[in-house]
Amino acid sequence: MNKKGLIGVVGVMVLLLVAVATFLAARRFATFSASPSVPPFIAGTCRDFPEAQLKIGGRKISVALADDEQERHQGLSDCESMPADSGMYFVFPQKEATAFWMKSMHFALDIIWVADGKVTGVVENAPAPVPGTANRNLPQYASNGAINTVLELPAGKAKEYGIKQGTQIELLR
Repeated sequence: MNKKGLIGVVGVMVLLLVAVATFLAARRFATFSASPSVPPFIAGTCRDFPEAQLKIGGRKISVALADDEQERHQGLSDCESMPADSGMYFVFPQKEATAFWMKSMHFALDIIWVADGKVTGVVENAPAPVPGTANRNLPQYASNGAINTVLELPAGKAKEYGIKQGTQIELLR
């Protein structure tokens, strides 16, 4: 093969690599495909989570699912924002008492503790930490008993949606 032919082959390979990298990057930051009546969860502002819908009273909201250890550990940390009518739903393999913190959060949240589809407690407006706060100084927000799911919403949404102890939350997937 002559020099021009080799350069052409290398050029085609580089173009293929760029195309594959672009495709993979687009998939990683893809928006969620919710129904038209329910806005997508993160719309490219965060990591790519599995998506589902929750029914809270007569309202449906789109949520990102954190249903494995890594997703539950990372949660919304380092995400810049979350659309107003969405949330993150943490699913645990078994009921347990747990605590959350706001490590690397950039916005305030409502934290809703849920056991078997029924709200057991609500933390309203857990503030984002001041940048540079040491982990040991971050407050922890504890469930008031064994729970198997937790819903995080933008601050103020629990009150707006009428969520309180006893409210039913149904995962629709």
